[in-house]
Order: sequence, then C-alpha cells, then structure tokens
Amino acid sequence: MEADVRASSAWREAESLFESFRKPGTGMVTDASELHVAPSGEFAVFSGTSTETLEATPFTKICCVDLNSGLLRVLTPCPYNSRCPKISPDSKSVAFTSDPENTRAFQAFILDLSSGAVAPVQEVPGSVEYVVWSPDGAKLLLGIAGRNADLSSVQGATSVTKDAGDNPSWMPAVSPLAGADTWRKGWVYDLRNGRLADLTPAGKNVWDMAWCGPDKIASLVSDSPGEDAWYTASLEIIELESRVSREVYAAQRQLGCLQGSKDGKRLAVIEGVCSDRGILAGDLKVINLVNGKCQTLCTGKTDVSYAEWISASELLIAGHRGLKSVVSVCNFVRKTTEEVWNSLDITTGGSHFSVSGIGTDGDCALIGESFGRPPEIAQIRKGRYHTVTRLNADSDGCGFAVTSQIVTWCSADDLMIEGWLLSPPTKAPSPTVMVVHGGPIWHWRPNWLGRKHVHLLMLLKHGFAIFLPNPRGSTGRGQRFASAILGDMGGADTHDFLTGLDKLVAEGLADPNRLGVTGVSYGGYIASWLVTQDPRFAAAVAVSPATNLVSLQLTSNIPYFLSLVLDGNYNSPDSKYLKRSPIMHASAADTPTLLICGAQDRCTPPAEALQFHRALLDCGTPSTLITYPEEGHGIRSFPALIDYSVRVVLWFEEYLGKELPSRSTSEPGANTRAVGKAAAR
Repeated sequence: MEADVRASSAWREAESLFESFRKPGTGMVTDASELHVAPSGEFAVFSGTSTETLEATPFTKICCVDLNSGLLRVLTPCPYNSRCPKISPDSKSVAFTSDPENTRAFQAFILDLSSGAVAPVQEVPGSVEYVVWSPDGAKLLLGIAGRNADLSSVQGATSVTKDAGDNPSWMPAVSPLAGADTWRKGWVYDLRNGRLADLTPAGKNVWDMAWCGPDKIASLVSDSPGEDAWYTASLEIIELESRVSREVYAAQRQLGCLQGSKDGKRLAVIEGVCSDRGILAGDLKVINLVNGKCQTLCTGKTDVSYAEWISASELLIAGHRGLKSVVSVCNFVRKTTEEVWNSLDITTGGSHFSVSGIGTDGDCALIGESFGRPPEIAQIRKGRYHTVTRLNADSDGCGFAVTSQIVTWCSADDLMIEGWLLSPPTKAPSPTVMVVHGGPIWHWRPNWLGRKHVHLLMLLKHGFAIFLPNPRGSTGRGQRFASAILGDMGGADTHDFLTGLDKLVAEGLADPNRLGVTGVSYGGYIASWLVTQDPRFAAAVAVSPATNLVSLQLTSNIPYFLSLVLDGNYNSPDSKYLKRSPIMHASAADTPTLLICGAQDRCTPPAEALQFHRALLDCGTPSTLITYPEEGHGIRSFPALIDYSVRVVLWFEEYLGKELPSRSTSEPGANTRAVGKAAAR
C-alpha cells in the first residue's frame, strides 16, 4: 500500500462524502452534542459542529434552538472551540467553556442571552472540562484538568498538552515528573463577588462533581490522578461552608453521572462494570445523604446511561434495553418505573443514549439520529417523537437507503447474542465485513454513519454487507451480561463472533469465502485475535489494537482494565496475559492484516500494532502497518480521517472484492468447533 493515496478514486469518493456531510467552508452546523434544555422548557443549547476545511479538525460552537419554532441561532460564531453549554436556572444566561487561543486550555465564560454579551470567568490553571450551575444560580462549579492530565480513550487517550513549554527540543521526558500538573480539581466561582475557590479535598483527584442543593457538592475522587485510578474512585460529599469532605459511597464497580437533588438530600449515581471512562451505563442508585442508605432502583431492565431529577422523588432516565434506546421516569419513593418512549431505529450520538428533560412529565429533548439519518434536534412529548430542526436539511442522507436488520443467534454455550446487519443494494450472499465495537463494555446502536464511519458507507456502496455484533460484555443486557467478559476476554466472546458469522452464512446472507473483520480498540484486539483462531477470514483491519497483553499492561495508561478482563498476573507464564495475546499465536494466522495506530495513543500504544505486524511478517503472512503521527486512540482528525477511510476500503476491496478460493469448511459451525488453540485453555 502506497504512502500517498490522495490520487486514488477512493480518496475522491471519501472526500466527496465527507464534503456532503460536513459542508466545509459554509459555516453550517452539521452535527451536535451536549444538548441542554432551559428550565423554562422553551429552548435548548448545544455544541454544534462546523467545518472550515477538510484539512483541519472541525470546531464546535454554542448554538441555541427554539423548541417550538425550530429556529436555530449560533451564539458563538468565532472559528474556535466552544463547548459544554449549561443554561442558568433563570434561563437568562449560558455558561460554557471555550479555547479562543487554541491552546487546548479551555476556560469558562458566561453569555447573556438577552444582549449576547460574553464575559470570561476568572482564569484558572489548567483546562475547564465542564461547568455546572448551582440550583440558585449564584455559583458555578468548574471541573478543571491539569495541563498534563490523562485523557480517557473516549477523549483520544493523549495528554492535554504535547508541547514542552520553553524546554529545548532535546530535553528528555521524565516519568513520573515531580510536580507535574496531572491532577483534576473542583473549583467554585461565586458570581456575586467574583471570587474563585479551590474545593478539592487534600490529596484527591476529582473526576466529576455535582451540586447537592446550594451548599453541598458531590465529588467522584481517587487518591491519584492517573487514568487508571478512575476505576476505583469513590463518592464524597463536600460541605461548601466548612470545606470538610466525607465519603458516602465506596462502589464495587465504576461510577458516573452524578446528579444531586435540588434539596440536597439525595444523590443519584450510575454504577456499572465499565471498560473506559466516559462510556458508563449500568444500575441507577440513589444515596440518602442524611442517613447514608443506598437504594438500587428498578429501571425496567434498562442499562441507564443518563439520569436527572425532575421532582423531589422522580428521575428522568435514558438508557439501553437490548437494542432499544429507552426513556423512562423512575419514582424511587413508590419504587415504580414508567416507560415514556423507546425505539429500535432512533438513538443519539455520543458514547451512549442521552436526553435533556423538559418539565416534570417525562418530556425531553434529544439529538436524534439513525444509521442513515443525519443528526436532528428533536423532542419527545407525551411519548411521541417530533423533529424540531434538521441540521443537514439539504442532505440526502447517505446517498442511498441504508437497509438494516436485527440478527439474533445462539453462541457455542447457547447464550443468545444479537446485533445488526447492514445490507448493500446488491443481491446476497455478499462479501461481509464484521465490525467489532470498542470497549468491550459498549455496544452497536443505530448511530449516524456519516460522522466517522464513512468507510462503512463506502463498503456498503461497493456491495459489502456490514455485520455489527454485540457480544457478551456489551451494554443493554444488564450487568450480568456485561460482566461476562470479566476475566475471559478472548475466551467465550470469541465464539459469539464466529457463531454470528455462521448464522449469516447459513441464511445465505454472507459469502463464506469473502469474510473480513475490523474494529477499534477492543475491536482491534478481536480482529487480531480472530485471525489467529479461525481460518475463515480473507482480510482483517485492526485499529488501535491490543496484541501483546503483557506489554500493554506495562505501557497503557489503564492497566487496571486488563486486571478486569484477564485472570492472573502478567509475569506468570501460565496466565491469560500470554495465552490470549495475538502475537503468541501469529504463526496460526494466514489472513492479510492491515494494522492502524496513532503515534500519540496512551491507551493502546502504537507498539501494540507494530509487534503484531512484525509477528505476522515473521510468519510469512501479508501485513501493512499504518501509523498516524498526530493521532491518539482511534483516528479522529482531518485529513487523517479521510486517509483512514480510504485505506480500510482499499484493503477490503483488494482481498474481498472478487471471488476467492474457499477459506472455510462448508458446514456452518465447523470452524467454531475447531477454535480452541488458546480460547479453550
């Protein structure tokens, strides 16, 4: 594969698709996130994405939409990043974060909605990651990350800054660096007197904060600042006047989405097994801050990903039940859950399904989308979904109808697994690419393919089917199902993927001789793993993969994750760290494999892709390694995203685009039963 593919027809096709979806140079808002409805219920604000050029990363600006008329206004039109908008309790102001100097050191600002005037909050050291209004509107809570703080895999898994300041270029990096600004803190800004105060408990790293009434703050804290410490963080309450903090809940699993009641008596929090900070979905718990009792609420078998108080006894919740996106109202006093709305077709962007409440009846606003449906501002009123305004009103979607269907099958141990099949506009059986999601505790849902999955759209247009399985460990099936991956990554989940392909082949949907596999992060691990365990794949693309679990344990910024999904110790020759590492079984692979990584990735460092690439070459298996020098975990920026899309398509077209000799037995399930080189041990 050539270093420069910009002259190819695939590049022109990918570029044209991104131009149609992003509309560079027009100033149009083509994507949205972080929606927040005003307490009045009349309008909402959100972070809108605009693209100046496909040679640079798109930027976000604060937008406002009238929920009755659909009229959209841009509040911060300047071409630099502004995000995290929150409307004040009186619906008169918007607090947000912005980076006017483009230094990646976001600061807080307040915009007056009547005049449009923007005033900066007093500058703080580091970068403001979020802002939260106090219930009385008199104060702002600022979550601040140090300039060298870790970022999660969802954020790209790079450092906040990559520069060395005034140091000469030859000066070495030192780890750990004494006094390095790696901590996260919580500050409070008082609008009445302009004072700014650091509320961070001594020796604590603050991952998240929320108001509990006007005089208490809930904080998710750990004793160290590394990304790895988030997995064991606990909940504390800080009394604003005395600055005294006390622990109120030590979780067994991971915590997120802190929501304090307006009266300050209760704290809602989501607890669940989670592989990455920022993609948590699980059980909803309410902690009584007076007596310390914790109650797990019945949520109708929904893995909750968002919650907010709509009354003293009720919470609006959003989450996933199976493949459905679900909105409900949960009353913790009556111990009831009333479903408001659900959909198999519509979801939201972001890591999980989320909404913003309107009033106290369970109505809400959201950024709705589907596989072939661009993002739109919408609302759910009395259980009905209504489009407020389309962000890509002149777009024809994907240029063709995306046909999707739900697929269910039984794995080797009879566990029911489900997923999606996207079919091309050609006759089956089709060359089929299985795309494995990241996490592993995440899932596929009908997200807009035009955002960052343009390579999948291109493959569909070229006659490939796309298979999106949700194996054990995925979100939406409860904590027992999610926990099934713990201690066994690369074990039973291996069969979930292979039996799914068996089902597609048996039903005449997939061509057994033209099967491919790809994925990012955990998906990159599985793509690397499967080609060493089963001969059926004609091509593979592994992105940001884990391939040597011993080296990953010692180089990743989240080694605790491996202790969740593997048993034993990395320094034991009998551990799963070795048995489940793809490089240890590279000699069994003969699948041409493209390895893709970002040079700045701290989650799955680029050496993981390099090791498997060289192991395959040593065994005579075709392999190409692509390293993007400015990317972290996953490929996110332009023009690298165009280049990435092109290379994935070219690889699968080369190896799956024509009829090939049989790579597997004709009997469905035969390959699955043959698997066992490592997974069976």
